[in-house]
Amino acid sequence: MSYLSHRDLIDVLPKLDISTSLSEHPFAETQIKVCSIDIRCDRVFWEQRKLAGAIDLGATVLMETSPRRYWRKRELELNRPIKLRPGQLILGRTYERFRIPPEFAGKITGRSSNMKVTHQGRGGFIECDGLQFDIEMMASGPTFAIYFPRRKHDKKLERIRKQIETFVASDPENWEIADYDSPHGLYGGMTVNERLCAAEVINEYTAAIARGDYALAIEILADLDLDNPNVQAVIEEEKKRKVPI
Repeated sequence: MSYLSHRDLIDVLPKLDISTSLSEHPFAETQIKVCSIDIRCDRVFWEQRKLAGAIDLGATVLMETSPRRYWRKRELELNRPIKLRPGQLILGRTYERFRIPPEFAGKITGRSSNMKVTHQGRGGFIECDGLQFDIEMMASGPTFAIYFPRRKHDKKLERIRKQIETFVASDPENWEIADYDSPHGLYGGMTVNERLCAAEVINEYTAAIARGDYALAIEILADLDLDNPNVQAVIEEEKKRKVPI
């Protein structure tokens, strides 16, 4: 399995047949990212008529999950929030309507710029954009240090770094950033292509290979926690692909 790059997503865009209900808020190509498409939450929600807890999405009886029987439809005005009470379940839908061609598969994941701090004894972690960074209580200075991997090419980490810097600046007496250069393990279990997409550097890597800039390609791969033998093996494969037949 591999992710489509930004260029691939542009090519397949007509097949997705993306549409929106409000002409003043159309879909824009700026929503197409390095290897994903940003879609928005719609104003239409369904609230449970009674607080019955979770629902069984594998139910064999259709009406058990029918929005028209046990759920009340709510359509909000633009930019108005909806309140989620304890024990309540709310159903929503995406604002963009789209189709996934049969030769592809897709998944929807939530994304938020908000950070979550979890304390575990003298340590814990801070979570941002789906990644976790260790924190540790310090003997002197700021109360907690956030351990952050120093990387040169990883755009996702660069974006997260800015968010964490803003967070630290809001409370400098209690937080600081501690950089490190050793492996971070954030992309463990991913293929090379998945790491390139996760770090949002697949276009830079592809361009480097195309022009024969293997030194830059090696730097990018090393940034993604690949050890030297694996980096060299990937580069050798890239060179073989460029040899004319």
